[in-house]
Amino acid sequence: MFLRRLSPLAVIAAIALTTVLATAQISDDVQHVRFTEDVVALEYVGNVNNSGANSSQFGYFSFVTQLPAFNGTPEDAAHANFTFFTGTVTQRVTTNGTLRIVDRTGTTTVYLATLPPTFADPDSFRSGIPIQVSTMQQQVILDTTTGDFSVVNVNTVTDASTFSLAGQDYQLGKPGDRFRTLLRGKTNAAPPPGFFMAGYAVGVGKN
Repeated sequence: MFLRRLSPLAVIAAIALTTVLATAQISDDVQHVRFTEDVVALEYVGNVNNSGANSSQFGYFSFVTQLPAFNGTPEDAAHANFTFFTGTVTQRVTTNGTLRIVDRTGTTTVYLATLPPTFADPDSFRSGIPIQVSTMQQQVILDTTTGDFSVVNVNTVTDASTFSLAGQDYQLGKPGDRFRTLLRGKTNAAPPPGFFMAGYAVGVGKN
């Protein structure tokens, strides 16, 4: 009876308002994991394999802000909730004494693990459900005398999908979020893998 007394425009407005409220309720059920500026958001453990101009960088997160990084013990790759796989292409190589500076661009995908990954099979780190994609700019500085290297990545999130963990829905960042990753590593004397690495990421704000 109430809708009969409303004009057609009022009915449309009432339906639209109901839809907005319902959508807002759904959005409220998703917990957004934020990349707060200068606060550690992720900690990495990984390996690197290079082939010509291409570099594959893969592993798992030993810490994820606001989320459990592992689903059991020991806290290793096999029990990681989240894995990553980065594919990059070398844009420039500069030599300065014993230092080799490599600039790369690429894409990083974060996965919700569905099977236990293992470093014996690099592709196992991208066998889960993709939950975040980001573009990346990378600089690597390698000391050719010691095999030690450092890495700085700047990632910009281009896509983030909702996922469920322990009965709660989450989203790892939002498109436009940026984070800076600082890594250190060592050349493997008997590859594969070519290199071992570890480090952390902090938020750097939006574009």
